[in-house]
Amino acid sequence: MKVLIACESSGTVRDAFNKLGHIAVSCDMLPTQVPGEHYQGNVLDIINEGWDLMIAHPPCTYLSSSGMHWTTRGLRDPKLTEDALDFVRILMEAPIGKIAIENPVGCISTKIRPADQYINPYEFGDDASKKTGLWLKNLPKLIPTQYYEPRIVDGKKRWGNQCDSGQNKLGPSADRWAKRSKTYTGIAEAMANQWGLYQGWKRVSFAADCEGYDFESDDLGDICSVCGDEYGDCPCPGPTQEGYEYDEFRNILIARKEGEENEQINEFKLE
Repeated sequence: MKVLIACESSGTVRDAFNKLGHIAVSCDMLPTQVPGEHYQGNVLDIINEGWDLMIAHPPCTYLSSSGMHWTTRGLRDPKLTEDALDFVRILMEAPIGKIAIENPVGCISTKIRPADQYINPYEFGDDASKKTGLWLKNLPKLIPTQYYEPRIVDGKKRWGNQCDSGQNKLGPSADRWAKRSKTYTGIAEAMANQWGLYQGWKRVSFAADCEGYDFESDDLGDICSVCGDEYGDCPCPGPTQEGYEYDEFRNILIARKEGEENEQINEFKLE
C-alpha cells in the first residue's frame, strides 16, 4: 500500500508500515527525527499523489480539551481553533480511499463528528495512559493487542507516564508537545498489522542495502533493510526475480508476483 503519514516527524507509524514492505511516507513541517522517507512541508502539497491510506495526526494545540481553557477564558484567539478544525476537515475529505485521523479528546467530536473509537496505549502493550480518538473512513476499529497492567495508587490505576496524582510526568520544556504527541509503538504496530493488509505490491529489498554490507570487499550483508529478517529467508522481493512485475512510486521500486492483481494476503505481520 501507498501510505501517507501526515503530521508526523517521529517516523514511528511510517516505519511500522515500511517494515511490512509498504511504501509509507511521513510528512511534517519539521524534519524527520530518524532516517526514512519524509516530505518536509505542507501535507496538502502531496495529498493528491494517489495514496491508498492516510493516517493523519493534525496538531492538537488548538483542538484538545486540555488546551481549550485558554480559548474559553479569552486568552487565545478562537480563530486558531477554527483554522485547526478547517484543516481537519480538509484531511477528512481528502481523495484517499482509507483515512484515519488521530487526536486526543477535544473539539473535533463536538464541532465535526464524534470519534469512531477511543484507544489508550496500555491496550496495546505500552506502559502509558493517553486517551486518543480515531476518526475512520473505510477502516475497521483497532483491536487491542495486549493489556499493560497499571500500578494501583490509593485504589486508582496509574501507568508509567503518570504521577501518582494522575498528571502527566513530563515537566515544562521546549519539546514537551512533541514528546506528548508521539504515537506509541504498540499503537503504530497495530495500525500496520490491522490496516496494512498486504495487497500484492511490496517494497523491493536490495542486497546492497542489507545490514553488514561491505562496500570495499563487496561482501553482502545478511539482514534485510526492509523487514529485518535474514536476507535469504525474508519474504521481500528482490530487484530481478522471475515471475514478478515491477513498478515505482516516489522513486521507490516495488514488485508483486504476476497474477496477484486481485489477491489480498495478510502473511506479513510485525512481531
